[in-house]
Amino acid sequence: MTAEHDRQPDHELLLVVRTLDRLATRVEAQFHPEMLESGDQDRSGAQLLDYVRTCREVLDDPAVIARLQAAAPRRW
Repeated sequence: MTAEHDRQPDHELLLVVRTLDRLATRVEAQFHPEMLESGDQDRSGAQLLDYVRTCREVLDDPAVIARLQAAAPRRW
């Protein structure tokens, strides 16, 4: 296997992570408990917010970050 071939899955992972991060930001903005009155937030919104926060915890893992940084294109 070549180094280029090894980097391809990581590049695809990077694209998925960026998309997930954007989605998480939008979900947090829409369902953030401080932005809604307590009675306005339904159960599904709270569950979605919990799921997004779990995803962010996974993305904040140092091993995942190192792999993504290695896959990120160099801009020099």
